[in-house]
Amino acid sequence: MSKPRRDNQYLADILEAIRRILDYTQDLTYDGFLRSPMIQDAVLRNLQVVGEATNKLSSTLQANYPDMPWQVMAGMRDKIVHDYFGIDYQVVWDVARGDLPQLMLQVETILREVAGDEAD
Repeated sequence: MSKPRRDNQYLADILEAIRRILDYTQDLTYDGFLRSPMIQDAVLRNLQVVGEATNKLSSTLQANYPDMPWQVMAGMRDKIVHDYFGIDYQVVWDVARGDLPQLMLQVETILREVAGDEAD
């Protein structure tokens, strides 16, 4: 039986998924994104990872960072999984290029703080 994962591992998963999305979309325009089903699939998959890992974070960690959009992050995963025919690719693009760079910085900060707490 494997050990239960810790918050820092889920945060690292979130961070890796965000970095992948940013990497996949960095040289694209919105039109290029729409013309690439493979990149759309990759972005959606990594948004699912962000949401799923967010759902696994402890309520304590989430409460310690109330300014983070935890519910939005988890909700996007639910929308992708359960309403996959209703995905609005403009919203996906806006999140990928508009929201994720700042979110990445916030997750990096939290991960440093959590790693520091665990070292104490």
